Amino acid sequence: MLEELVFISNVCVNHGKVKSSGSRNLQIFKKMEASGVEFTTRDLFYYSNELYYNGYYEEAITKYEKFLESNLGWIEDKKVAIANLIQCYSFTNKPEKKIEIILKSFEFDVPRADICCRLAEIFMSKNQIKQAIFWYKVAMGCIHEKDNLGIDNRDYYTWIPSIQLCVCYSILGDYEAAYYYNELTLLYGGNKTKVEHNKKFLENKFKELGRSIPDLDYKLIDRRFRFF
Repeated sequence: MLEELVFISNVCVNHGKVKSSGSRNLQIFKKMEASGVEFTTRDLFYYSNELYYNGYYEEAITKYEKFLESNLGWIEDKKVAIANLIQCYSFTNKPEKKIEIILKSFEFDVPRADICCRLAEIFMSKNQIKQAIFWYKVAMGCIHEKDNLGIDNRDYYTWIPSIQLCVCYSILGDYEAAYYYNELTLLYGGNKTKVEHNKKFLENKFKELGRSIPDLDYKLIDRRFRFF
């Protein structure tokens, strides 16, 4: 019997630690800083990125925070800065700072799906499953901006929150809802291996409980399966 559901961990969602873009640009910025050059808002943003890409997370945090505190810069740069700051706080084990910056991101624009998923992850890690479910559903209800020139991963609007909802509902013992969101994950183009693993797990659960596998044709009328 399968022991547990497969879900998307924080590392998998974020594609692991970011790869270095090389230190050449970073060294240029460091020399500028050492020479007392006053950075423009745009330069500060790029300097923060170079620190982040090269794994200097504590320094990147300082620069990103300074960039955001200036309240200047392109809105898409602010979104990238916030997304990278969340990663920095993850790598430096600052969960409360993650919540703080996620909530601050709502001041700049409507919630973005990847940010909502980050917030849901925090609640999930604290075993606050109902709160996690709420924010994963908010992520699924977000609308992807087709003309957005910034970084915005479409998967956070579809199969990532869907497979996480499968796990959340399974933890709560609501296997019908878990089954629904697992099947939805496949329709969204999610990882087929993970979906099949979860499906076998859930089918075994239904067998143990003496229940039949759910008929999904009627599920959209059930309030549990609506986004809100």
